[in-house]
Amino acid sequence: MSTTTTTSQSATSSPLKGLLNRHPLVAFFVLAYAITWGAIALFFLIIGGLGLQLPSSVSYVVGLLPGFGPAIAALIMT
Repeated sequence: MSTTTTTSQSATSSPLKGLLNRHPLVAFFVLAYAITWGAIALFFLIIGGLGLQLPSSVSYVVGLLPGFGPAIAALIMT
């Protein structure tokens, strides 16, 4: 009895997804840092009075977002 396993890449697979699959650890760290520092920058734009005005509930969520950067990156990678 012979079993063959074929792996075919989907035609709809994007180049970005292929890059994430080829280098998962690097992609995770890049995403984690980008999400965390992007949220920190957004938070400082809100509280620093640099022209970005959001409701206090939104600024509270944005203030918590940097702590969830690695978790969001992990969800993206799975």
